[in-house]
Amino acid sequence: MIRGNLKLLTLKALAKKPLSGYALMKYIEDKIGTKPSPGSMYPLLEELTKDSFVVCKKDGRKKIYSLTKEGKEHIKIIDIHKDILIKKTAEAVRMWSALTGEDIKPFEETITALKKGTYSIEDIPPEVQEFKIELARIFSKGLFQKNKKKVKELMKKTVKELKKIK
Repeated sequence: MIRGNLKLLTLKALAKKPLSGYALMKYIEDKIGTKPSPGSMYPLLEELTKDSFVVCKKDGRKKIYSLTKEGKEHIKIIDIHKDILIKKTAEAVRMWSALTGEDIKPFEETITALKKGTYSIEDIPPEVQEFKIELARIFSKGLFQKNKKKVKELMKKTVKELKKIK
């Protein structure tokens, strides 16, 4: 997942403030739970510099990267694509409901909050992604039926604890 999105993650990070290559890797790790390798990050920064999306300034031994005017314009394009993606996600959720009859109110509320900007995907901790990956692993390897009781117990306990947060 990170490979295809590293450019976008880097530009969004630099939109917040100028950062060194190492600080960018740490920022991305904090956001998504996976740290890009220097072998991915530094060639990307060179490419972004060559494309005039970022500029690099020396600060002692560090190189500090910041967005240029072109980089800021590119961020606006990314935001337009984000809006299109949110719209398509909303359509897919409504289609899912029509096909399955499932209640989609929680999904609709999340999508509405995303549209309004009151909630951001960046607010989701990396543990949520890890949780989804582990659930997918359990189901894809056919482990759910054998561990159904334990999985349900863990999920019920987790949901109960989350509901206590006010």
